[in-house]
Formats: sequence, structure tokens, C-alpha cells
Amino acid sequence: MNTPQTAVVKITAISSNNYFKVSRKNYPDNLIYSLKHSGMLEIPFLIKTDSGYDIFTCHNRIQILRDSGMEELTCFILGKADVELFMKHVSLKAYRNELGPYGKLKVLSVLNTYFKTDQQTVKNYCIKVLKLPLDVIENGVYLSKILSFPASLIDYLDEKDISFKTIKDLSRMPDDWLSLINNWLNSLPVRVNIFRMLCDYLFDIYRRGDNIPILEISSYSDDKALYDAVFRIRHPEFSMLKSRSESIINDLSRGGISVDFPEYFERKNFTIKLDIDKRSDCELQLKKIIDIDAEKIKDLISLL
Repeated sequence: MNTPQTAVVKITAISSNNYFKVSRKNYPDNLIYSLKHSGMLEIPFLIKTDSGYDIFTCHNRIQILRDSGMEELTCFILGKADVELFMKHVSLKAYRNELGPYGKLKVLSVLNTYFKTDQQTVKNYCIKVLKLPLDVIENGVYLSKILSFPASLIDYLDEKDISFKTIKDLSRMPDDWLSLINNWLNSLPVRVNIFRMLCDYLFDIYRRGDNIPILEISSYSDDKALYDAVFRIRHPEFSMLKSRSESIINDLSRGGISVDFPEYFERKNFTIKLDIDKRSDCELQLKKIIDIDAEKIKDLISLL
């Protein structure tokens, strides 16, 4: 394509249409500082419309400038969206690692739906540049479901670079289950490893035909407490085992004796400790070990 003409555009004339936005919602401090003090070093492309302009590139940067109160911006003006420019722009973002998994899927959708690019070109580009799995590229149902995910879930998937395996499981859940996860993300900071396990457990609960979990998010102080609650629903037998193990451990834990037992029964061993200080009667303390009820030890072992 020929290089388009530049024009000084009032930011108020630029719409908030984010159809072509594919990068993560990311406003790092160094970018904000650079834009406020040096302006746009990368000239954005806008598409002329009847009512003003739509953004074609540099969505995050324009939003930062809009928030900072800047009134005008020098831009390249396009008469219509150009697929070659779009693919070059996406390739640059992929090189800069500015694309999350959702953004990559949105690129696939724009190439297919808006530009109607031939399938072989799309497949080659998405494999080589975006590193998308082939089954993701070829599964239109999977793609359309993900593109309709709730906003906070989308942002989390991109920000944390969640795997396509987890995203694929999420796409198989009903909308109300996705809304549940979205509500959790709006209410609590959730670590990536816990998010993956929560998704795994919810998918398992859904597949076995259970109803959506009823959890009052305000009751949980952090993501670990939320994880424990979902874990108990996923493993209903766990609550019974947990209660039994805690009862045995309480019986054993007295007179300086403590038991280090795996919280989720994930190990095949546990540790019994005896706390002794220099004022203790060593023979009396050692007798406590000898007097431990062997049957209770066997009961604990049987729970692992």
C-alpha cells in the first residue's frame, strides 16, 4: 500500500471503537512517562469514518494520551482498513511480546471475519507468527465462544498468558460458569497457579454433571481460601477425610508432640515431631514418643 497522508486530529474526534485492538491492556509507567514527556514516537493509523475516526493501531498509547488530557495528535489517515498493514502491525506486536492468547485469537477472527483472508494464508500466518495450535485455528466454535468471554476474564487470560489448554476447557463451560469465574477475578487477586487449578476443578465439576457452585465470594479472604472451598466441592470425600485426620492429629498433638501432615493428602508420608528444650526431662519426653497410640498412627497412614 502507498504511505497515507498525515493529519493533526483532535482526540475528541477519535472513537473508542476497539475492534482492531489486539494487544494486552497494558499501561506501564515507563510508557506513560514517555508519552507524556516525548509524545507519540510511533505515529498511529486511524480510519476515517462519517462521524470521525476509528483507531487502527496504537490503541493503548492513544488511551494514555486521552487520559492525560492531550487535545491533538498527528496520525496517518486511512480510507479503509488494510490487511497488509494489519498483519505487519500484529507481527511487530508479536515480536515485542505484546500479544496475549486472547489477542492472538482476536487476530485470527479479524483475518477471517473482517478481511476474509484466504485460509491457507491465515493458517500459515497464525502458526508462524502467532504460534497458535492448529486445532485452535481450525475450530470456529471454540474461537467464537472465547471471543464472547466476560471482560475481566479476557484481561486476566492475556495479562497472565494462560495456556490454550486451560482456555479450551473454559470455552466448554456455560456462560454462567464463566460469569462466576469473572466475578472471582473482580473480587480477589488470584495467582496464576491457583487460577489454573480452580479452572481444572470447575471443569471437572461441570463434566460430572453437578450444579454450578454457590460460593459467596465475600466470605473468602484470599485466593487460597477460595481454592480450598472449590477443592472440597471437587473432592466431596475430602471433607470427611480432613475431619477424620484433624481429629486424630488433635489427639496426638499434646505435651510437645506435633504432627506435620500433608494438607491435601498429596504426600505418602507425614512427620511426628517432639519439641525438647534444655530444661526438659529427656527420659520423660522420650517416653511420650513410646506411648504414642500406634493405632492412631495407622489410621493416619490409611488416609494417605
